[in-house]
Amino acid sequence: MPGARALSLPRLRSFGALAAVLAAAAALRACEISRESVWVDEALSVRLARLGWPALFAGTAEDGHPPLYLALLHVWIACFGTSEAAIRSLSAVLGVLAVAAVYAFGRVWFDQATGLCGALLVALSPYHIYYSQEARNYSLLVLTTASSYLGLALVRHRPGRASDAAYVVATLAMLYTHVFGVFAWIAQNLYVLCVDGGGGAPSRRRWTLLQAVVVAFLVPWLWGPWTWRLLTQAAPATSVLRLSPPSLGRGARCARAGDGRKRRAHPPTMPRCCSSWEWWCPTCCPSPTRASACRSIWRGRPSSRCPPSTSSSRVR
Repeated sequence: MPGARALSLPRLRSFGALAAVLAAAAALRACEISRESVWVDEALSVRLARLGWPALFAGTAEDGHPPLYLALLHVWIACFGTSEAAIRSLSAVLGVLAVAAVYAFGRVWFDQATGLCGALLVALSPYHIYYSQEARNYSLLVLTTASSYLGLALVRHRPGRASDAAYVVATLAMLYTHVFGVFAWIAQNLYVLCVDGGGGAPSRRRWTLLQAVVVAFLVPWLWGPWTWRLLTQAAPATSVLRLSPPSLGRGARCARAGDGRKRRAHPPTMPRCCSSWEWWCPTCCPSPTRASACRSIWRGRPSSRCPPSTSSSRVR
């Protein structure tokens, strides 16, 4: 009994430390989560997530990202509603889970102390806290990326079918969350094929088989409507906002309008929904105007302050 008690004390201490880190992460991500109103990207996420399943998957072409986050948000909204706190709480929960995933990855690849340090850094990261309070797919991207690397660590250090399945599922979740997930996937392949030569490295045949499974399940992503939207991100129209290409002239006008010497009188309406520079300039496009447009986007109907554009380049 004394020996068993001595062996359990370190585990209890590490469990207590992890619980404290996760509690701190949850508190920081829940603090003032609904202080700010919904902004345009969050409004777009909510509007798409409120659609039915067929329309939701088709609407991902408007968002330009794969559908996993919107699918989760669809279910979350059905359970908790569409208040600021409700729609952002999903990202907060995913952010706390990401802290736990970083801990698991550090513990499997290195040791327990490394896992705790990594989890603490992510829990206190201002950037991660910020994006864990935003109704977008960034918090889910961090979670799925950490989980994918955890799967890689399991494949390397604890080989088996369960590890292989964990890696494939986590990697597919990452790739179905955000288009930038492909960079982490490429980095993993470069590491395994070009750098990792240790005894625990998976064989080329086994690793190639895992990647083939990932690619096979990734084919629907490549044929989905969001792929074409991704390839046309440089187009002058994005979502329901018409964004004009930036120019030095618009930047100079925003700078002059905000220097206190010369201010533009904002018109009662937003011609062409404001250009890309003017939309984000608080002087050229005041916050009430942006808020009105965001609310209209969220509710799925045009704003009286933002007349529909007649340009053929606008997304319909």
